[in-house]
Order: sequence, then C-alpha cells, then structure tokens
Amino acid sequence: MLSAMFLPATPSYFLVLEIFILILSVVTALLEIQIEGPNGWAAKLPTWRYNSSWVRIFYNGKELTGYHLYLNLHLLLLLHLPLLISGWSWFLECTLISLYFAYMVFWDFLWFALNPAYGMQCFKKGNVWWFDKWIGPFPMDYYIMLGVSGFFAFLRGTSEGALSDPWLDQFPLPAQHVIAWAISISMVIGLIAFVVRFIAPFHPKDFCVRIVRPIQKSTVVWKREKSANPRRKRRSGL
Repeated sequence: MLSAMFLPATPSYFLVLEIFILILSVVTALLEIQIEGPNGWAAKLPTWRYNSSWVRIFYNGKELTGYHLYLNLHLLLLLHLPLLISGWSWFLECTLISLYFAYMVFWDFLWFALNPAYGMQCFKKGNVWWFDKWIGPFPMDYYIMLGVSGFFAFLRGTSEGALSDPWLDQFPLPAQHVIAWAISISMVIGLIAFVVRFIAPFHPKDFCVRIVRPIQKSTVVWKREKSANPRRKRRSGL
C-alpha cells in the first residue's frame, strides 16, 4: 500500500515533490544572496526597471526588473523541461504551476532567513521596503502565491490521469489533492521553521539597527531621487 500511495499521480506524491521544491528553494535563495547581498529586489543590480500603475498593482507596489523577469522565465522553462520528455498534459501542467508558486514563497522567505544581512529579526514590515502590504507576520504576496498554488493543486485533482489515495477515499478526488497539498505544504513549513530556529543564533541581534535599516533608508532615498529625475527616466526608456 505504501508504494501505491507514492505513485506520481497520487495526492501523497505531493510530499515528495514539495521536499524537492524545498531543496531547490534553499539553493536558489543562497544563489540570490550571493547576487544581491543585503540589497533586495535587485536594488543595486545593473538591470533595467519598469514602473507603471498596472505593474505596481500586479506586483503589489513593486517595480518590474529585468533581473526578476528573466530569472523567473529561466526557472519556469527549466521546470517544464521534463514535459518535453514525458509529453505535455494538463495534469502535469497543473502540478508544475502549483509547485512553482509554492517554490516562490519558500525561496523568497529563505532569502531572508539565510541572508546574513537579515535573519528573522529583520523580517518585518518597515524593514523590507519592497513588501508594502503585510497580513500578520508575512507579506500579502505569500498568501496570494500559496492560494494560487492550492488552486492548481485542486485543478490537478480534476485532470485526466489523477489518481486517488486509499487513506483519502472518503473525499472527492480534487479534495484529496488539495488535502495532500496542504499537508505537504505544512510539513515543508515545519522544516523551514526548524532551519530558521537552528540558524537564528548566528545572526547578531543588533544587525537590523546597524546594517539593515541604514541600507533600507539609503535605498528608499536613492529610489525617490531616481523617480524624481524625469530626464533620467525618459533617457532610460521607463
């Protein structure tokens, strides 16, 4: 029965997939820390930026950068590579999209947790200028992306090729996949919490005051000066 529960098309296989996504999130977060350092949202990177009202609505107040656009396109294409081998199906597409939106949340959160310039003591509203709206202890973006991930987990269960699990037989097939998705997400969050708890002592308690807040202040001032210079804006094509 155990082997049948972990067939790739069953709800329980979400656990295997989410564990892999967690490992990928750790590696991506560490890579981005090497690239961005303490300056999140590519604030000091030599990348083009586009800022308009619809972009701010779509990105929850953030500007679009070439760095983030090409990075996300690159990762999406890599995640779709197996479909060129196995063949495309709506079931596999829903699975990949669900995983990708969960991946973005894990990867982004781990950027703060593993970044020597932040740590969890700095992960709060006011210390992260590119997250304007927060709900409780997390940016609103996280809830939206997890909601999209859960929605595609539901669609996965409605797709042709989806299988059921014996321990979830009392639920409809789409609900089985959503339940397994929620359990897998919860287990991954628990693993992340363990990692955060383990590395917390290595972050100096006064780092926010000495390093992060001055960086945030200088970045906000730099962005205001840049947006207040229309000549520079026209020349850059923004």
